[in-house]
Amino acid sequence: MQFYFTRAHTLGSYFIRLMTGSRWSHVGVVDGDHIIDSMSGFGVRRRSLRSFLDAFPEHELVTIPGEHLGAMEFYRTQVGEPYDSSALWGFLMP
Repeated sequence: MQFYFTRAHTLGSYFIRLMTGSRWSHVGVVDGDHIIDSMSGFGVRRRSLRSFLDAFPEHELVTIPGEHLGAMEFYRTQVGEPYDSSALWGFLMP
């Protein structure tokens, strides 16, 4: 299974990186020549790998070895669901 970890030059990306201590602020899971990701205003979506990489030129591909068919099926069932920002608020309220 492959994931692209990314960041952008936006206030939101900076805030996420500041709060998490990570180099990255966004992640998408590779689904063939598409990406499944979730963003505020869009929800969970499946889009072309090219459009994803064009939107996030700063990225790193991470491969997790092994078969993860159940996980990929779960990601696919999430397409169309709304964006869930509750995890971000958890950083603000210890």
